[in-house]
Amino acid sequence: MGHHDLVAWLLAQDARVEEAIPLLHSLPGKRAATDLAELLIRQGRFTEAITAIPDVATQREEERGARAKQHESTSPDNGHVYDDPWAAPNTAPLE
Repeated sequence: MGHHDLVAWLLAQDARVEEAIPLLHSLPGKRAATDLAELLIRQGRFTEAITAIPDVATQREEERGARAKQHESTSPDNGHVYDDPWAAPNTAPLE
C-alpha cells in the first residue's frame, strides 16, 4: 500500500470519504480503482463507481503487455515472445 493509498484509507476510516475520493481518483492502478469504486458505492454513487473500474478487456490487455515485457527481458533476443511456456522451444541440453 503506497503513501497516498494509506492516506485515502485513513480518511475513509475517519468518515472523510469525500476527501479520500479525489485522492484515489489521482492514483493509477487496479487497486486504487477498486478502492475508489468501493468508496463511491458506500456513498451511493453507483454510476461513478462503474466508470472507476477498468473494464476486463483493458485489464487483460495490460496484463498481456506486462507478460510480454517480462518475457522479452528474460528470453533470448531472437524476436520471439512466447505467452505459452509449452509452445516455447526446448533448449535443454541432450544427455
